[in-house]
Amino acid sequence: MGFAVSSGVASAGERVLSTVGSWRVILNLNPDNSFNRCLIETTQGGQMLRIAGGAKSTDLSLSVPAMGIPNGGQGTIGSDGMQPEYFTFAANKLRAWTAIPWEMGLHLEKARSIEVGVNRRQMKWRVSGTKQAMIRMTDCVNQNAP
Repeated sequence: MGFAVSSGVASAGERVLSTVGSWRVILNLNPDNSFNRCLIETTQGGQMLRIAGGAKSTDLSLSVPAMGIPNGGQGTIGSDGMQPEYFTFAANKLRAWTAIPWEMGLHLEKARSIEVGVNRRQMKWRVSGTKQAMIRMTDCVNQNAP
């Protein structure tokens, strides 16, 4: 299975800073052009996985397509087919997201695949360059956060 990285432009308020492996590194701005967060994103099979970091916490957030995931739904995040960890996801009609501890981010840096299961749906992304992409995301936060 090959890697598919969206070549389209980022959403309004977002600027693609670089592409690293299967990831795009993105600066996300508020409507007044102030810093919101930095994130890495990969799209495979029409499903977008995003991992974001901000200035106020060392924790990260991970988001996936919502597709019927209820707000407060339980889910799992794992990598390389290993035992996943359990999380509670917030959701709207487009995206479902959860906070993940920095330590999990360090674990995902080494992954060749990231698996997310929510509401009886299993999603899997084959990834490359995650460690370097997360370093660039952290650099983005350090350079742009107030």
